[in-house]
Amino acid sequence: MQVMPYSTMYTHHLHSTHSHHLHHTHTISTDAEAPVTMTPRATEEEVSFILDGLSEYLGIRVRRQDVLSTWSGIRPLAVDPTATNTADAVREHVVAMEPDGLLTVAGGKWTTFRKMAQDAIDAVCASGRVEGCASCVTKQVQLVGATYHYPMLFADLVQRFGVPGLESVVDTVVAQHLAGVWWGNAVGMMVMWCTSPCFPCSQTKTLHYTQSLLPPPHTTDSYGDRSQDVLKLALETNTTQRLDPRHPILEAEVVWAARNELCETAEDFLARRSRLAFLDRGAAVAALPRVIELMAKEKRWGWWRRSREASRTKQFLTSFEADAPAVPVQPAAGVSPK
Repeated sequence: MQVMPYSTMYTHHLHSTHSHHLHHTHTISTDAEAPVTMTPRATEEEVSFILDGLSEYLGIRVRRQDVLSTWSGIRPLAVDPTATNTADAVREHVVAMEPDGLLTVAGGKWTTFRKMAQDAIDAVCASGRVEGCASCVTKQVQLVGATYHYPMLFADLVQRFGVPGLESVVDTVVAQHLAGVWWGNAVGMMVMWCTSPCFPCSQTKTLHYTQSLLPPPHTTDSYGDRSQDVLKLALETNTTQRLDPRHPILEAEVVWAARNELCETAEDFLARRSRLAFLDRGAAVAALPRVIELMAKEKRWGWWRRSREASRTKQFLTSFEADAPAVPVQPAAGVSPK
């Protein structure tokens, strides 16, 4: 993953992150006020704002039709309950121990969940309320799939599971997606190479592009050393095909998630296990019937549950479409309207 932070001619900042093994690019803006809803959506004005800023930075026109998915998220701002100034909300997480021993962890974001846990455990240990507690050990704990991972695991997968001329079993792109390919000394859950100084940025408005806007960077893995088990499962269950020919996500990953990762809905798989909805909304919609078919077999769903999953997930996927603008959007200087 590669991160490219930059400022626009506006007061907001934009970040672009490129996922090499999935060949997609995120472009993200900073916070803006939004109404509270369970399914927030980006507006067409926000999409236009990001496209204008990106086009200005790259010196080329990034077209609206290049956008595969849009999404918006609501993040509450946390206030330290022990602070004297209750109006001082922060964008990072807050960990506070109250006199009665109640530990509050609020705010934060998914990219810093381990740091949030570390700060919480350290606060508990520092309080002296738990015997034998020194400090959090998360820095010494490997993530699942990291134990036997090595940089060329993806190549080993191709040799062991690949069949010449038959891409439906495993090819290099699928193997890189499953096992990951780390160049250099990459350690930890996520590896990022920053092309310029990084700064905290609220990740609320996001777009995906088909173009590779950044050079080949580091990538992170999906399963690590468990990728071999995923491929064995694919052969055993005859789920070696891709869910969508444009993306290296296998049908077997649906079965794996249902059996090993407590995945209970099609929405969960498409949005959170595979992130396909964030990568390409159209591909997620196209893959939905097959995802439901595979999960129905694993979970023994009847007709009513399958129908419910289809309608609920289709409705959820509409949140990855931008809302139409209330008024015509004026393009920035140098960017021609469609």
